[in-house]
Formats: sequence, structure tokens, C-alpha cells
Amino acid sequence: MKIKIILLSTLLGISAISCTKDTALDGIPSQVENYLVTYSIDGESFYKTIHNKDEWSALLDNFLAMARKGHRITFTKGNQRLWTDASKEIKTFSTESKQEAIIWCNQMTVDGWTVTLEFDEHSGKYICTAIR
Repeated sequence: MKIKIILLSTLLGISAISCTKDTALDGIPSQVENYLVTYSIDGESFYKTIHNKDEWSALLDNFLAMARKGHRITFTKGNQRLWTDASKEIKTFSTESKQEAIIWCNQMTVDGWTVTLEFDEHSGKYICTAIR
């Protein structure tokens, strides 16, 4: 009985994956259950429930726009903590491309990282840091 359930689950998962389109927000299905995004803007904490890929895309786009205006944005999905200590694993990525920054931030978030986003006016680059 367990094998049948596992096999059925696997087949359903494969069929669901094959029906999705590739986008910059791979890893976020177009129709998802609600999930919580915890974020801070310049140290002030907020929460937002995301209902679908379009809402997530709009929120990421808003985060990048706010970073360009000089704000520091930190965000994560679910109930993970925004603030981590220095002993954690850290990855950094910088780019002039808004699209590359969105793709990288999305992937890190999907993989369970807390992401901090800033914009360096002098270099014209988005500075993305992921901590886990």
C-alpha cells in the first residue's frame, strides 16, 4: 500500500512539473498554497501572505525598486528568522541586471535562504546576500 501511495505521488508530481512553463521564478508554481513572506525594510519588520506567482513576482520587483532608492531589504519565506548570527553560511552575488538579481534572489529564497538586497549607486549594482 505504501509503495502505491509513493508511486502515485511521484507520478502526480512529475505531471505537475511537466505542465509548468520556465520563467525567472522557477521553483514557485503558478498556483501555490498561501505562504508567508517575512521581510524588513531598513530594519522594520513586515509580513505578507503570497497567493500566487504573480504576487511573488510583484513583491520581488518592489523589493528591487526600494533597494534602488537606498533601502536595505531582507526577506525570507515561511517562518524562518530574518536575523541570523555571523557563524551561518553566506553567499553573495552582485549584478547590474535587475533580471539577474530577481532570478538569484528567487532561487536563494526557494532554497531556504534569507536574502538581503541593497543597491550600490556608485557601481550601479544590486548587492544580494543570502544567509542560512
